[in-house]
Amino acid sequence: MPGLVAAAQNPRAGVSIPESHRTVISTSVDILDMQGNNIGYITNFSPTHDRAMTKIRHLNSLDAGRVVEMSPGPSNVTITVGGFALYNKQNDGSLIQRLGGGSTKKAMRMLEEQTVPFLIVEVETHPKTGDKTAIGYHMCWLSAHGSPKNIGTVTIAETATIQVGWADDYVGDTEVVLEAQSGIADQGEA
Repeated sequence: MPGLVAAAQNPRAGVSIPESHRTVISTSVDILDMQGNNIGYITNFSPTHDRAMTKIRHLNSLDAGRVVEMSPGPSNVTITVGGFALYNKQNDGSLIQRLGGGSTKKAMRMLEEQTVPFLIVEVETHPKTGDKTAIGYHMCWLSAHGSPKNIGTVTIAETATIQVGWADDYVGDTEVVLEAQSGIADQGEA
């Protein structure tokens, strides 16, 4: 089956896209604490969305049990990560001190040691225009992680599952997401 995009070795195959229009969108995925400090990054990132559906069925009729309406519930976001790093800088407090509320440990070994949530910001930058869009994943909690290792000032985990409180789209970069988050926090304190 021929490819959709023409290749140099077979320019007649698929759709021909001129070299001037071929672009790669730059994506970065950073982990921030609730104060906006960059505490790590993610290399392989796969968010999934799901929601429960409540089925309303016919009763007492010839077609009893047939679904007549479906009512969607709220969306849940889960992020599956294959490779992420969390910084353990001693000069500005270790990761555990920032996510675990004052522990003197130098590495997080157990999920119970995370006592405060974190923020994940995915920023995409268009290579031609420089325009940036961001998705902020707020109130993140680790629900599973595997094979954490400490290498110097970085804790590296091979796999992780992260539960997300909510996600929003933004026009801009990490700063726009942090401004929105601080506005949400201010509303909660009022």
